[in-house]
Amino acid sequence: MSDRGELVTFEFTPLMAHDEAHADSILITGTPRYGTSRVPRSVRSRSAARQRAARRRTERAAALEREGIARARTALERDVEARELMAETRSTGDALRSVTGQDRR
Repeated sequence: MSDRGELVTFEFTPLMAHDEAHADSILITGTPRYGTSRVPRSVRSRSAARQRAARRRTERAAALEREGIARARTALERDVEARELMAETRSTGDALRSVTGQDRR
């Protein structure tokens, strides 16, 4: 209830650890954290709230997917660099062994 006696509806959105509450929301701390925002009363408010929640879930899933792709690319680049260094080290070792006459162990 508001100070004026009106029924007030709030929409609660779970926040991930690194997410920030929207500027027009109230942050509820704890585990898990929630961002809340006042939902205007209308005939369509329930369906609009569901649509907003679905859109936020989709946006969050897309953000997580982008982060996962970025991590995978970084891991792949590191793997390629490590393989190149290993091949270069092997060829340098072979060249040095041929000059010094040492056998490969």
